[in-house]
Amino acid sequence: MDHHPLGGGPRRTADKPLTVSQVAQAWNRTLRGLGSVSIVGEVSDLSHARSGHLYFTLTDGSARLQCKAWSSTLPRLKVVPSEGQTVVLRGAGDFYGPQGKASFTVSQCEPAGAGALAEALAALERRLRAEGLFDSSHKKELPLLPRRVGVVTSLEADGLADFLRSQRLRAPGIDILVAHSAVQGPRASAEIVSALERLDHSGRCDVIVLLRGGGAAEDLLPFSNEAVVRGVAACHTPVVVGVGHQPDHPLCELAADLAAHTPTHAAECVFPVLSELDAEQQALQKRLARAARHVLLHQRHQLDLKGHRLRNAVHLCVMEETNRLQALDRRLREAHPLTRLRKDRLKLGRLNDRLNDYHPRFGLAKARHDWERLSGRLGDAAQRRLQSETDALAHLAQRLDSASPLKVLARGYSLVENEKGNPVGSTRELTPDQKVTLRFTDGRAKVRVEDVHRDG
Repeated sequence: MDHHPLGGGPRRTADKPLTVSQVAQAWNRTLRGLGSVSIVGEVSDLSHARSGHLYFTLTDGSARLQCKAWSSTLPRLKVVPSEGQTVVLRGAGDFYGPQGKASFTVSQCEPAGAGALAEALAALERRLRAEGLFDSSHKKELPLLPRRVGVVTSLEADGLADFLRSQRLRAPGIDILVAHSAVQGPRASAEIVSALERLDHSGRCDVIVLLRGGGAAEDLLPFSNEAVVRGVAACHTPVVVGVGHQPDHPLCELAADLAAHTPTHAAECVFPVLSELDAEQQALQKRLARAARHVLLHQRHQLDLKGHRLRNAVHLCVMEETNRLQALDRRLREAHPLTRLRKDRLKLGRLNDRLNDYHPRFGLAKARHDWERLSGRLGDAAQRRLQSETDALAHLAQRLDSASPLKVLARGYSLVENEKGNPVGSTRELTPDQKVTLRFTDGRAKVRVEDVHRDG
């Protein structure tokens, strides 16, 4: 018995046609019978369903194949298909009878030629690393506060807008010098190298930033080009690379002095927050001023203390030498024969006086003389004391009379008293329309203050 070419059963006769469902089931079995296959083509007509599934068309220019990737499969794909991208898909085909459509269900996706490209990039990285191009000893330190920052990117790149937005928030006063360059396509590598050289040789930039936003893996290939990597490493100016998103790691990052995750992160690495720096600078200035004052006061105290000690030491030394010289001078004078003779004569005279004092005739006359002298001195002292007390009393009476307020009032002055009767000693105690009393030597007058003028 012959079998039908669609498979599954015996050949039907002409009067027994197949139903549409039978044909659809046969086609579905045939497509599923192919198993898991890999196909290559360009992505087009890409659309995301609300359910999270991805639908697109894969074409090679001559034929088109409807494809779908379930939302549960997307996180496991090496790359998510994008419009115009050439990819290698792996999956299985099926035929959906109710819509009459054949489609391909994707289980794996990677860029076309990704395996060979990855191996080539890995080989390039090994070769450049062996040359020492990525050694940390070559890394240059970024300036804390750059005066001008050079940027190599496309003027239409979204990454440039993100970079400038972050720069305006953190350090709006720093100049930006942009060197335009293609960031994807066949011309990108040569233009990036040329832009890097122009900025580096100009000497106008304190740091250079190589920027590009995210994109497909093949769009980032110029940043792994050997010429670009060597151009980054050859710059004398510190270079920061901010290409793609966090998972993207082009080879030029390894040669850069600093690798940022994104263009925004590159701005955060290059530009400090000026308000924070200003606050920190003011705090440091205050600390420095306090420390300087403390050191100055300490040194001044030490200088005063040492000067005081020096003056005391000099004074003590001079006094000791003076006393020593005076003692030597006394000893010298006392040792002179004439001095000794004079001393002996004085001693003899004193002994003679004492002897005369004890003689009755001289003693009685001396006692009478002393009594008369002391009596006269006592009278003189009493007279002087009386006169002194009299003069003091007169002087006090005169001062008391001079200090009398009535004496001052008698000379034409008056005394101002407030409502409580207290003397007013200053215009600050007066206010306009205030009632005060003017006291004269012969009476009082109540008046009202019209205005107050203060001197000074």
